[in-house]
Amino acid sequence: MKASTGIAARASSLLSPTVAVALVIAAVALDSGGYGGVPLGIGAAAVWLGAIVVAFGTGRVRLIDRWFAAAALILAALTVMTAVSLGWSLDDGSGFADVVRLGAYLGAFVLTGLLLRAGAGRSVLEGVGAGLVAVSVIALASRLLDLGAGDTALVAATPSFAGRLSYPIGYWNALGAMAAMAAPVLIWIASDFRGRVGLALALAGIPVVVLAAYLTSSRGALIAAVIGAGIVIAAAESRSRALAGLAVGALAATPAVLVATVATGITDSPGTTPGGPEAAVCLALAVGIAFAFVAGPRLVSRSDAIRVHGLRMRHVLAAALAVLVALVLLVGPGRIAGDFAATSGREATAGGAQLSVTGSGRAQFWSTALDAFAAEPLRGIGSGSFAFYWNRNGSLETPVKNAHSEPLELLAELGPLGLAAFVAFFVAVAIPGIRRARAPGGAAAGAALGLIATGLVGIVIDWTWDVPAVALPILVAGAVLSTRALDPGPVGDGGEPVATASSARWLSVPAGVVALLVVVAAIPVIWAGGVLAVATNRLEASDDALAAGRLDDAAAAARTAAALEPWNAEPWLRLATIEQAAGNLEAARLDAARAIELTPKDFRPWLLASGLESKLGNEKVLIAYAAKALALAPLVIPRAALDSGVGLGPGS
Repeated sequence: MKASTGIAARASSLLSPTVAVALVIAAVALDSGGYGGVPLGIGAAAVWLGAIVVAFGTGRVRLIDRWFAAAALILAALTVMTAVSLGWSLDDGSGFADVVRLGAYLGAFVLTGLLLRAGAGRSVLEGVGAGLVAVSVIALASRLLDLGAGDTALVAATPSFAGRLSYPIGYWNALGAMAAMAAPVLIWIASDFRGRVGLALALAGIPVVVLAAYLTSSRGALIAAVIGAGIVIAAAESRSRALAGLAVGALAATPAVLVATVATGITDSPGTTPGGPEAAVCLALAVGIAFAFVAGPRLVSRSDAIRVHGLRMRHVLAAALAVLVALVLLVGPGRIAGDFAATSGREATAGGAQLSVTGSGRAQFWSTALDAFAAEPLRGIGSGSFAFYWNRNGSLETPVKNAHSEPLELLAELGPLGLAAFVAFFVAVAIPGIRRARAPGGAAAGAALGLIATGLVGIVIDWTWDVPAVALPILVAGAVLSTRALDPGPVGDGGEPVATASSARWLSVPAGVVALLVVVAAIPVIWAGGVLAVATNRLEASDDALAAGRLDDAAAAARTAAALEPWNAEPWLRLATIEQAAGNLEAARLDAARAIELTPKDFRPWLLASGLESKLGNEKVLIAYAAKALALAPLVIPRAALDSGVGLGPGS
């Protein structure tokens, strides 16, 4: 009886981190990837409250890995730089959201590091993989089985993106990045696990994530998955098993991908009632999963007889480059170049082509980010300012919020120091990760490195870093690499590592000091997260009330948002619109003037004010305001006037 109880307890202790991590990742993904102000604010407060609880729940001393401490301090410095830049930002509202987002990321990284114990890294990585597979399953179910909200709302707003699988994240490239990040973890499990069930489940997950990534139409996601897989193979204890796992997974995914390519409606008409094409894809996917689950473990196990010697990281990079060159030759260099550079905003927002690169117009976005850096080469233009800078200086008529490259956006908004801090954070987690991956038994570290490298591809060429559901697996993997999580021991009471002569990397810090530091960091982020969540909720309530014709309720909600975020122009724009709908033109004029005062570089309040002056009969003021608006968005306004399907805001 005691023996069975002990076995159950050990199984529970191993399963708990896996299940907990998987559930958290899936939950964040289901809430639109955590991107909105409400989930972002709530998440920021939640992770820091958790960090406080964990920090106060230890003994007298905490042993902290120096690399983890360095990475946390660097991320904290980036957060502080972002907050300081609000002093010269063109849009304090967006900049404030950026501060909360980075504060939430810092909290997630710190909380994960404080929770991790020696030996827990493998279970945590398994949980990350399980969570990413679960998100891919949910996404496929929305398209093939019509479960959940699906992509109908997105397609209704932007019909040109029909076919790109986005649910539940709301952005196809972010979903593609999540599916791609699962690949290195699944290949690691296939190469490192000897148990048949775990191996079979990992292999069965590969066709799921491959099909999900394929239906997002993101070439970047598939290339990133190949790079991540290469890193895992290089670090694997048995490279033949890793290669066999990759081959089995690719073979299992092939039927579903082929059927999805030829089946009518799968890749171009989401929201339709599931029928024959969807059933055909489901059947092909089921066949692939069954093959991977039943035959995969035997095929992978037989590969143990094959020895792959001499594989090094340079070989991985060479193979990745070869895959990239092959893809360019297959698709055509001209088509890929056209995907990155658009000749018009309409072309930049068009989509739907199979396996399109992460979006058209990237070259123009990146070029404008470099122009912004050249305009303010030391301090940057301020966090959240790229949208307004693009509207005035961009070369396309489509409005964008992000530079579609986190490094370039940081360079533009925070200057060289911001970019250096961002790079330094990943260096701080990569150095111990590479050391662990090169050491005996480093396969798990290779999986974490592969996941981070896969995610970084999207971060470099897109704005996926702004999506918490994408950033969270990367932060967790970084914490695993930079803490004791992959160390087998020795450990003391409570799972803490025992300081030995070889433990030079540990910092021995009094637990009270750690708790104090956590509280000092947590208080401003919890406050800011609460403000962002409530203010965003009130703005959403105001929009709903306005749409329902309840003008008093709409105005009251907008005023609450304005009181919570007095630096943000958005509530005043709402109030001006509401007062205009109520016929209170003078009040609307004052609200628009307040919005102009808060964000003088935003064309929207100027345009709104010009319309109000037109109704009030002030022709000269009308002309002046309209000219100012046109100067702030010389390409966006003419397009918006011609294309009623595109809003006037600096959307994403």
